[in-house]
Formats: sequence, structure tokens, C-alpha cells
Amino acid sequence: MKTRVIQDEPPEPPQQDASGTARLPEQPTSIGQAEPGGLRGFVAAHQLVVFTVLAIVLSWWRWPLWEPGSSNGPIEPLGPALAAFIVVAVSGNGQLRRFSRTVVNLKASPAWLVAAVLTPIVMVVAAVTVNTMLGAPAPTGSQLAGWTELPIVFLGTFLFVGLGEEIGWTAFGAPRALNGRRFLVAVAILTGIRSLWHLPVLMTGELQWVMVVGMVAFQILILWMYLRSGGRWFPAALFHTVISTVGGPFFFGMVEGPDLARLAIIFSIGYALLAVAVLLGDRRLVAASPTEAKPSTAKGRAVSTADLVIDAADNDQKEKQ
Repeated sequence: MKTRVIQDEPPEPPQQDASGTARLPEQPTSIGQAEPGGLRGFVAAHQLVVFTVLAIVLSWWRWPLWEPGSSNGPIEPLGPALAAFIVVAVSGNGQLRRFSRTVVNLKASPAWLVAAVLTPIVMVVAAVTVNTMLGAPAPTGSQLAGWTELPIVFLGTFLFVGLGEEIGWTAFGAPRALNGRRFLVAVAILTGIRSLWHLPVLMTGELQWVMVVGMVAFQILILWMYLRSGGRWFPAALFHTVISTVGGPFFFGMVEGPDLARLAIIFSIGYALLAVAVLLGDRRLVAASPTEAKPSTAKGRAVSTADLVIDAADNDQKEKQ
């Protein structure tokens, strides 16, 4: 197995160039490359576009069949993960093998895992508290007693939302959206894809339209977490799972009508404030520009955030041998 540069700490943006401009890590040149011509060449050259179309096709089939009150939503949550695997498989060039190693590598710094669990809990509890102060009924003892079901809800949410969505949005989408683009441009691309994919739940009222604002802030937090954790996608999956478990069927299910609408607004504002705090607190990353592909002296190629994910997977395999 080839020796690669391995870095476990969150990657800092490369040193400033001669003009004093910070730069984002370059994504590996293997992303989106394949022999030109034919279906494989087209898919490899337009991975994010093909992924978006496939994710919609594989997820929206429920929409025409969905009925209000159904236990299943109008979207199939596994669609993004399935779409990602199809795209890398068709693209060839060894991408399926590398992407599979990325997906099964669930390691991350304990600090990021703790943050991925506690941050959404604090956000939801704070939003519920403010909503109660503004006139919503406080959670009753019988409602709060439902916490005993949360472990089972968490497991199901992790399998279908945490893995089903974030394998697509983060493990697959983040390095490709960042490839040659600034941080906020990548955020705009991924937010657009997420929002479009969520259209059925917005149109059916299963998700408040104001939560689109929350999606923008959510994507800022997720992409920032992805970069600062060393290209690890698992904290994003954990964050998404916890916030959907605690916020969705639990606290958000305790109110309805105007109280639910107000809670969605409060929650979106909280999301936005946290995202703004991240943007202001890490302006070096936000202002960084993409690097030009410059080969390293050791390997003849640039070392990138996505490379770190692959390298970590290789290192995990070595430790097991």
C-alpha cells in the first residue's frame, strides 16, 4: 500500500501566498475524472449535477403516494446515499473503492463528536424555552415522559437520516462542492441541493418554509465542521441525527398551530446566529481562496482535505492488520 501523508488534527488552511491571501485545501484531482466520452465520462465530469438528479428521482417517488398522517414522509431518505454510490460507481477510476473507505471510516476527534451531540440539544432546548416564554404551553410531564422512546428513534433516524442523507450531502457532496471553490460558494451549492431535495416536505407542510433559512445556517455549520474536523463526515451525520431526534418528533411535536410556527422561526434564528458566529469567528477559513493544484515534493500531488479522509481510512486498515 502506498504511503500517504496522514494528519489527524483539523486541517488549517494552507499558509498565505505571496499576496497574503489564505487558501483552502485543494481537493484531489481524481474527483470527477474518468476516460472522456460515453456515459462514464459524462457522469464523471458532472458528478454533482448527476447526483442531484438521481437523489431526487430515488427520493421523490414517495411524494405522489404520500398521504397526510402517514408514518412515512413524502421523501425516501436513503436517496442521497444511493445516488452517491451510483455516481462514483459509474465514474470509475477507482472512485467507488475510495469512497467506500471514506464512508466506513467513522472515526473523529472526541471533541467533535461531543460537540455534534450537545450543540443540537442545547439549540432545541433553548428554542423551546424561548417559545414557552413567548406564550407557548410548557411541555407537560406526560409529554416529557416520552424521552424513553428517544434511543429507538435515534437509531432509526441515524440509519435513515444521518447515514442516508449525510453520506450524500457531506461524504460525497462536500469535497466536490469545495473543489476549486471558496467556502461560501460551496455552502451555496450544497444548500441549493438540500433545499431542492426537501421540496416535497416543504410543499406538504411537513416542514415549515422558514426552515429554509435554517438549512442555509445548517449547511454553514456542517461544512465548517467537516473542514475543521479534518475532512470527517461522521460528525455531520451525528449532528443531523441528534437534531432530528430531539427536535422533530419530540419537542416540535409538543406544539401545533401558531406555537409551532413561532418555534420554527425561533429555531431558525438560533441556527442563523450560530452560523454567523462561526463565520465571524473563523474568518480566515471563510475568506480563503481555493488553491491551484500544486504537486507535493514527496508524492507528486497536492495533499487535500479529501485526501486526509482517504489516508485516515488507510491508517485504520493498517491498525487492524
